[in-house]
Amino acid sequence: MIAMPEAFHTATDDLPFADDWANTPGVRLKLLMADIEGARFAVRIRFAPGILLPPHKHTGEVHAFTRARAGQEAARDVPDRRFDALFEDLTEEP
Repeated sequence: MIAMPEAFHTATDDLPFADDWANTPGVRLKLLMADIEGARFAVRIRFAPGILLPPHKHTGEVHAFTRARAGQEAARDVPDRRFDALFEDLTEEP
């Protein structure tokens, strides 16, 4: 097993974005942290203006914070506004 430090710093500007992530044009994803065994991931996602996310499922809890844009997820009737916070439990269905 690889020993992980209790704290670490990553220069996230140096990490690449994956364009059109999950075959969705306009979605750019940057992996910031991955705990494969614990099924925890930290990502930064950029959405093109006006993008509407299709219904989808997550493999674990979601803690999201919107920094800039406004949009909406197709599966929900809840707008995504600047500085909103979102929590989704694993048991939720889109």
